[in-house]
Amino acid sequence: MNPPPDTWYNTPERIAQLVARAQAWEGTPWRANSAFPGAGGGVSCHHLQVEMHRGGPLPSDFIAPRGNVREFINGPATAILDWTDEHLGEVFKKVEGPAIAGDVVFFRAERESSQLLHFGTVVPGIEPHHTLRFVHVLLFKGVMFSEMEDATYATLLAAIRRPAP
Repeated sequence: MNPPPDTWYNTPERIAQLVARAQAWEGTPWRANSAFPGAGGGVSCHHLQVEMHRGGPLPSDFIAPRGNVREFINGPATAILDWTDEHLGEVFKKVEGPAIAGDVVFFRAERESSQLLHFGTVVPGIEPHHTLRFVHVLLFKGVMFSEMEDATYATLLAAIRRPAP
């Protein structure tokens, strides 16, 4: 199945680059305001998402905003979504589901909560018939892939931003 044309990731080559970027970060530990891949490096949530899209919909010289971790403790994804909409609204467009490869997905803290706590970038399943996954970083597990259909995340999906072509 071909990706839709309304996304920056509209060719098999661009999707392959996205997957390669995600795989390069897998296993990197969480570290505040960092962006160094590998077991000896570290990456924060928002820096991982910038690195996923750098040289694609984001220019190669894009600098991720730095912030005090305490500012992001309560609702970090809410702050990132607000910043993205304000500063990158022309690059990452609001869309209603379903999510596709390249989308940035935001998750609620709890099912009925308006607070957004987590986010990641959608990548294709390992095989063409597999479900979508997303790459994200967890404080004690580092960068990892999770299934979009996993019950932990599927019911908490709150917002999707799609990179414009």
